[in-house]
Amino acid sequence: MKCLKCGKSLDGLEVAKNSIRKFCSFECFKLRKDLLNWKTGKYVKCEYCGKEVYRQNWQFNGYKHHFCSIICNNKNNAKNNTKKAGYTNLSGYVYLLNKDRIHPSKRKYIPEHRLVMEKHLGRFLTSEECVHHINKSKKDNSIENLMLFENNSEHRKYHVKLNSSLKQHKGG
Repeated sequence: MKCLKCGKSLDGLEVAKNSIRKFCSFECFKLRKDLLNWKTGKYVKCEYCGKEVYRQNWQFNGYKHHFCSIICNNKNNAKNNTKKAGYTNLSGYVYLLNKDRIHPSKRKYIPEHRLVMEKHLGRFLTSEECVHHINKSKKDNSIENLMLFENNSEHRKYHVKLNSSLKQHKGG
């Protein structure tokens, strides 16, 4: 099989088994894209390195930024600090990377709601203190949605009281 642009043989090139490769290089592909039906997308520049990449139309729905690779995406996030370094655990709590090595917990990741409460109070929380999400959304870590309890026992009592008042209100 030969390249549709320059006529170079494709036999010696690394090609996946089921590939229908028609060009010997990306340069030939870009120059002869008119041979194929490319009405479903367009070329955009990578926002980090400027490399031209082809994107399908569906990739523009909901995507504001375009990158040529995961590496450029990660480098852009690190440069602009657009994403917090952390994760969400299986229970739905957001954990952030502990950049402040003097934190008493000495853990690598700390629950975001505890960090927000510590910042608000201007001190570290004790291991006994418990932070409650008022609207029950574990991802909403705004200070207005957080409530501090002295210990887990007080937190449980609050839930018992809350549940009993809800049952009385519903008439059950």
